[in-house]
Amino acid sequence: MKKIIILIILFTTIKIYAQTPDGTINTPKGNSVEYYNNSVGDTVSFWAYTDSLIDANSWDATIIAPATYEYNCHSYAFHVSEGEDECWINAWDYGDIDVYSGSTPMNTPTNLNEYWASNGGYHNIYSEEAYAKSYYGSQWVWDSYYERWVNLKDHSAVVDSNTDYFISKWGPLPLVRHEPEDCPYYATSLSYYRLDYPVISGSTGILCDNSQRVFSENTFTDIDLDYDWSVSNNLDEVSGDGTSSYTVEGTSTYGEGEVTLEITTPSGYSKSTDVNFLVGAPDAPYNILCVYCYQYCVGQEYIFQVEDYNDLFTTSYYWSVNYAGHITYGQGGPSVSVYMDYPYQADISVYAYNTCGSSSVTHKYVSVSNCGRSLTVYPNPAADELTFSMDDSQELSKDAVYEIYDNNMNKLVAEPLKSKEKTINISGLKKGLYYISVYTNGELITEKFMKD
Repeated sequence: MKKIIILIILFTTIKIYAQTPDGTINTPKGNSVEYYNNSVGDTVSFWAYTDSLIDANSWDATIIAPATYEYNCHSYAFHVSEGEDECWINAWDYGDIDVYSGSTPMNTPTNLNEYWASNGGYHNIYSEEAYAKSYYGSQWVWDSYYERWVNLKDHSAVVDSNTDYFISKWGPLPLVRHEPEDCPYYATSLSYYRLDYPVISGSTGILCDNSQRVFSENTFTDIDLDYDWSVSNNLDEVSGDGTSSYTVEGTSTYGEGEVTLEITTPSGYSKSTDVNFLVGAPDAPYNILCVYCYQYCVGQEYIFQVEDYNDLFTTSYYWSVNYAGHITYGQGGPSVSVYMDYPYQADISVYAYNTCGSSSVTHKYVSVSNCGRSLTVYPNPAADELTFSMDDSQELSKDAVYEIYDNNMNKLVAEPLKSKEKTINISGLKKGLYYISVYTNGELITEKFMKD
């Protein structure tokens, strides 16, 4: 039955297949597609004929627009439904098929294929979704009575908002809303195509306070889209909503900025995309953590890191340590290694910075001790002579040295140490706080003393 209906539709349009195209139109991204300009034609009886087809086959189908030769199924699905002018579009380029030859015509629809080829604007999806396009495919059979090839599937449709139904034009017959298989075409292997995702162009580098940036969507050149732009709270909209080009401005609020674009086609299909980037000068690090730190010992190394580090943001960190220790590696990053030099209160500090500016400083204070390795100093305070001695449990290496530092950690004395106990003359020192350190066997032992 369907083959007979297809033949009737085919022969009512045979002249269109034989004539040369009137020109080309463009797919949403600029590929060329052949089209034909036709008059409405004598279609008075086509409505009643279509009604009789629907009734005779008990199809779940409803006529929603009159019959006309001005456009067909392919044109409606990919062109007219998107707000473009009515025209007739064949699936194959003019001259690509000969339905009267002895060889089976090609299956690839060379003209219609431009819509989902590279730069066509559509891509294949695995199942139907609202407002997607459906192509029924190609299945050529030889009709011995008319001695010509007939394609039982040459048809396109738009998936309705209720995905149980399609909307399609049956050749020159009316526009019909129907279930996919309730039509004159074989619906055995449907393909579905969806408009490509929008692509936002524009820099994703750091955007500073009161600086502006332009974003745009330029991939769709030949479809009338509705552009709906929006921004996150730390961005202000400047201009361009409703157009393909959108300008935003950074605010004083630091964090991740997001620009979102939703496009909607005339047929009702919507899709959104977004871009993310850093906005503003960074906030101060929330806290400084030390990894696996239970006590802080002279001569040991510890790793400190900012607690709220987020590697999405292109932020750098400047670390510093007072004279209780020094940084061995990691400067500029979210974590550093600190070597503890003296038994003192260590001040580990950090601030964040980027091209927009820098934050305030965050501090972490820790108490550094010798952790069981003692150095006895007496008398303390001392006026002229000071004696210091190591524990019996500690060994003195051949390269052991002792050093004296003032309260600003300026080195005043550095001498070899040949015994575990030594008395030194400190009469030349000014009154104040000093540190004496012994380096032996790769370890550092430090104690403080007062000079009277």
